[in-house]
Amino acid sequence: MPCKYDLLIIGDGVLDIYLNIKNFPIKEYTTTISSTMEVCPGGTAAMAVMASKLGLKVSFVDNIGNDLFGDYLIKELKIMV
Repeated sequence: MPCKYDLLIIGDGVLDIYLNIKNFPIKEYTTTISSTMEVCPGGTAAMAVMASKLGLKVSFVDNIGNDLFGDYLIKELKIMV
């Protein structure tokens, strides 16, 4: 019986948060240090997307939270694949 998937990934689907820091304050801790923020899938979720884009049949298994971040991660993964 042939395998249904080429790759099974069990892991941590997380969101990576990137801040664009223009001037990092040394003494002034109340200064705004970031003007932009980018959020994108990371961890093994990103690896699953990349493997899929390379043409592999991928299955991704994870326990994703039932919250705003989990909803966003699922939505982004569906768009990326």
